[in-house]
Amino acid sequence: MRLHVIHIAYLHGIGGVQARLIDLLTHELPSMQYSVYSPQPISLFWQKVLQQQKIPMAYGTGRKDRIRNLVRFVRDQKIRIAHFHTPWPEAIMALKTAGVQRIIEHDHGKVWYSPSTVENYKKCTDLVDGIIALSHASRLMFIHRLKFSPKKITVIHNGIDFSSLSTEPVERPDDKKVITTVCRMVSVKGVDSLIQSIPLVTQCRSDVVFWLIGDGPLLEGYKKLADQIGISDKIFFWGAQENVGGHLTSSDIFVLPSYREPFGNVLVEAGYFSLPVIATNVDGIPEIVVHGKTGILINPTKSIIGDDPMAYWVMDRKSKKPRKPLKLDPYILSKAILELMDQEDKRHSLGTNAHKHVVGKFSIERYCKDVHNYYKRFL
Repeated sequence: MRLHVIHIAYLHGIGGVQARLIDLLTHELPSMQYSVYSPQPISLFWQKVLQQQKIPMAYGTGRKDRIRNLVRFVRDQKIRIAHFHTPWPEAIMALKTAGVQRIIEHDHGKVWYSPSTVENYKKCTDLVDGIIALSHASRLMFIHRLKFSPKKITVIHNGIDFSSLSTEPVERPDDKKVITTVCRMVSVKGVDSLIQSIPLVTQCRSDVVFWLIGDGPLLEGYKKLADQIGISDKIFFWGAQENVGGHLTSSDIFVLPSYREPFGNVLVEAGYFSLPVIATNVDGIPEIVVHGKTGILINPTKSIIGDDPMAYWVMDRKSKKPRKPLKLDPYILSKAILELMDQEDKRHSLGTNAHKHVVGKFSIERYCKDVHNYYKRFL
């Protein structure tokens, strides 16, 4: 008998949540049967993916009918497990009433957000049968911030489909070391700390160029910052790239200066390409990067002015309790970059270890197996 699961997620665009869902749906086991529902109309891209996989789909067309459409669809499909990828207490209550046996909430990082955002999680405390947390840091957030029972929370780290990553190198300067970051250009990624560290690096080394890959609302501001401090010739802003494998293949060091990072899929991708990593010692990052073995972790120390709605709290790795976010000190970051630039043997050792580490722990096959086993355990 096949186990029928419905995935409930917003499918009008493609981001980290949607990418993980694509991976899960396209690595289906014979014992699984999936359906998909989106609170909003589904994009043409997603419709094509679901049609290719022969997965039934439905969506809401307005606030008044989206829960009614969901309940009707669930009954038609004879769903046993509802897997929510966004907190939606009203829909969860409706499915409980409709007789769905198990309700799962899968957090992809929203538990870090402002109090108004996590309010929906609080409303679900007694409604959901289980929480999937994408990292141990996420699990601790649910326990300490939202007072969820630890017994209700299971950690399933994300997995990456390594076979989908491009290995065709992007052209790079012959006489330079390439230091790369890949992220959305938003405040929590701490890109301003990286940019401010660059003149400190170039004072000591002229054989370096920085690649910043990603798009976002702060991109133009970061370009202006680079102009203001006179390092525009040291940075190449690539913008959004569909597949960053070629850029990582052509890089020497990967830096992720985030001051909030629930997991960090790009750190797994960097490790796959044997890149030594420099990153912030916060949230889920140390669950991927092993300090001194696969990379360098730096404790953040710089104050942040005002509240960031995407990082109202972060998980302190030492106390294992939430605290207010801090940023990386550009001077300390520059020292870590220079240390790796000066030690070729260390770069090679860290990169080799990183590849072995991520391939062993963060494959898409392991992720799908863990999720499937989680479903079966519930029933």
